[in-house]
Amino acid sequence: MSPAAKGIVLVSLGVLILSPDALLIRLISTDVWTLLFFRGLGQVTMLGSVLLVTERGGALARLRFLGWAGLAAGLAFSASQMGFVVGVRLTSPANVLILVSLAPLAAALFSWLLMGERLAGATALAIFGAVAGVVITVWDSTAVGSWVGDLVALTTPFTVALAITLLRFAPRIDTRLVLMVSGCGAIAVSASLGAPAMPSGFDFLWLPLLGLVVSPVSFLLISQGPRYLPAAEVGLLMLLELVFGTLWVWLALSEAPTVNAFIGGGLLLATMVAHSLWALTRRPTPPAPE
Repeated sequence: MSPAAKGIVLVSLGVLILSPDALLIRLISTDVWTLLFFRGLGQVTMLGSVLLVTERGGALARLRFLGWAGLAAGLAFSASQMGFVVGVRLTSPANVLILVSLAPLAAALFSWLLMGERLAGATALAIFGAVAGVVITVWDSTAVGSWVGDLVALTTPFTVALAITLLRFAPRIDTRLVLMVSGCGAIAVSASLGAPAMPSGFDFLWLPLLGLVVSPVSFLLISQGPRYLPAAEVGLLMLLELVFGTLWVWLALSEAPTVNAFIGGGLLLATMVAHSLWALTRRPTPPAPE
């Protein structure tokens, strides 16, 4: 399997696992800080357990390989997750999705600033098509919302773009440690801004599913992508969450997508398929050495 194919498979699988994220956030009835606290706690618990089992006595020794890039990437991932969840609670979800679709452009910017990588013409066209697909998909749901929520949500595309660019900049970083830093950041911020409440009802099911499975497994796979693909292309593939996430909501809550959602989702999916086929035919572009 070529590096491009491996990157596409890893990121796409990660996005598929991440796709129930928005549905679970809607199903969980706790306040936003409790949600973030237990999500971060589950992520740290799961990845820490994997690290201890696989590395045994050498788990702590791997911390020295984290470096400034790994620490910054972990904090950026943490900020992106908090920005998304808080943004959804404060403003229109449609506004959040439109803002999140800026991630590939932000990743292209950071890649140029940190690594001197230029945005390929085909990728630029794909980003334009993907953003158009997102806008068409959520057009019927756009609302004025809250400018505070919009501002919070705007941090998400830039922080996730920074995180995946840093992982491409330093590909030898253990991404398990990066994501544990991300979880610790969410725990610290949520615990300081709002005392976590004890979950009740079905939250005892949804919170562990989100924190122990969906969040850590998906981001562990997605974080492998920058080793094989430019950061802008990883961000582009992450937009597929909109298509899969809409499908989950349709199946679980019987909220049928609008005509615009079908058109926009189809455009987004077609753009991803076309761009992935192009990526498989080009020469590999390895990341810059550390």
